[in-house]
Amino acid sequence: MSGNPFWDFSLAVYAVDGVSDACLRLQDKRGFDVNLLLFSCWVGLSRNTALSEADWLDLIESTQMWRDEVIGPLRSARRALKTARLEGAANDHDELRRAVQRIELDCERAQQDFLASKVAAPSAPGGGAAGDRAFGNLKTLTAAMGLSLDDSDHINLQHILTAAATI
Repeated sequence: MSGNPFWDFSLAVYAVDGVSDACLRLQDKRGFDVNLLLFSCWVGLSRNTALSEADWLDLIESTQMWRDEVIGPLRSARRALKTARLEGAANDHDELRRAVQRIELDCERAQQDFLASKVAAPSAPGGGAAGDRAFGNLKTLTAAMGLSLDDSDHINLQHILTAAATI
């Protein structure tokens, strides 16, 4: 256990077969922040909380710089290191890629620590099932991002939500 239940939840969900691919498809195709996707599930399932569109807009805005100026460039560098090679360089490109990936994950965790700090401890279950709150959070996040989703996007979101509900 890490001391951040959201991080522990995210690692468990991400490890479920097919979830990482679904998250990355939504990230690459629609611009979803994977941390916000997972947060929408966690806050609904584990914190019995439904977030409003205004809540999502605040969270999106407060993490935008971190995503754009820290995590995004690290992700780009890591992906480039999969194929970029300096002929004759003494560097182990695969080790460099792994080092960048470790830093990228540390930065992802910092964002998750921030997000987890924005919600209270679990509340007593309210009306509706936790799965409904998580689904509602995904729907509201999508609306806050101004996205229209197609069938494949919905399949990816459903896969993530189904996996999250089992954690």
